[in-house]
Amino acid sequence: MIKFFLQVFIVSLLYSVSLSAGDGKIRESLMRCNISGKLHRSAGRTEKIYIGRRDGRQFILMDSAVVKDGKFMLSVETGAVPHDCFIYFSDTDKMESVRLFLDADALVVEQDKGNGMLAVKGSEANEAYTRLSTEIEPMYYAMKDAMNRYNDTLLTTEEHKQAEKDCEEGKRKITDITMQYIKDNIGNILGLTLLNDSYHTLSGPVVEQYLKQIPTDFHQEPSYKRLAQYVEEEKKCMLGDDYHDVELRTPDGETKKLSDFIKEGKLTIIDFWASWCGPCRAEMPNMVKIYHNFKDSGVEIIGVSLDKDEKAWKKSIQELGMTWPQLSDLKFWQSKAAEVYGIHSIPMTVIIAPNGRILMKNLRGEDLYQIVAAWAEKMK
Repeated sequence: MIKFFLQVFIVSLLYSVSLSAGDGKIRESLMRCNISGKLHRSAGRTEKIYIGRRDGRQFILMDSAVVKDGKFMLSVETGAVPHDCFIYFSDTDKMESVRLFLDADALVVEQDKGNGMLAVKGSEANEAYTRLSTEIEPMYYAMKDAMNRYNDTLLTTEEHKQAEKDCEEGKRKITDITMQYIKDNIGNILGLTLLNDSYHTLSGPVVEQYLKQIPTDFHQEPSYKRLAQYVEEEKKCMLGDDYHDVELRTPDGETKKLSDFIKEGKLTIIDFWASWCGPCRAEMPNMVKIYHNFKDSGVEIIGVSLDKDEKAWKKSIQELGMTWPQLSDLKFWQSKAAEVYGIHSIPMTVIIAPNGRILMKNLRGEDLYQIVAAWAEKMK
């Protein structure tokens, strides 16, 4: 069964589904969706079921019911524009969830007797989503295994490199599959919903091209507006533009500008991070390696933190071995640097060429290391 953490992972990474273009049409009559289900449960067992939408970190409850002997019935109001929501089955032992799209008058949630997987039937969108989830599930578990091996301190250097390679390969496979599904389905509600899930991994120009293909019926949807705003903010930091100078403070309390550290003739990596960001901390050993190996070859790193807790910021700098310049205004996502560079997610890197222009963005891991290594080699 696809567990809750798998669904969250797929949503936060990249994924989409395949369906016919006709399924994305707006239905003015769609005002209520009835959802029934049959789960494989022991006789006499009861549990609660909840359905609702996610709004940021909040879960907005739409309906709930009691599941008895595996059967349940839910009924929710919906508008003319179909949207996605989540169903949660919970008891004292575990929590299960399934994502569905309210694009039909009636949907059925079924559970596979063999593998226990939950599937939603009643529309091509939901059935295609189930197919995609099934396809991605083994890739996710393979990547999770690679992550576990990568974090094993007993690995040899070669084994560690192989685990990192396997992890990156897993991400690429999921990304490639997802991008194809997004291209195939951008004209319907799934295209919009799943593009909204993954927009932070795409460049502004790519998202803008997709937005041009989304039907006008969806233009008032919050997700469409969010994507349009992202595109406009991304234009603040376009490849080839001169870098934007920002005044921030060092851990010692000094006021410094980015230009105090960005020097002509050097390749500079502006690394946006925060002490509370798990992926940022996981990426830091790679940044330490880059700085140690190439700081004497014309490479500079500037850490720009989106922290708000000064003590946590300073402590993490020491813990993670970050010996390069560090700056922050301790304003969290309201950071001036995040605003002028259009930063929506971290870790995020902005690479400044020796001529002061923005060369690349959002490189991490082995990709970033190889780009820097190649540049340093040319400078010899």
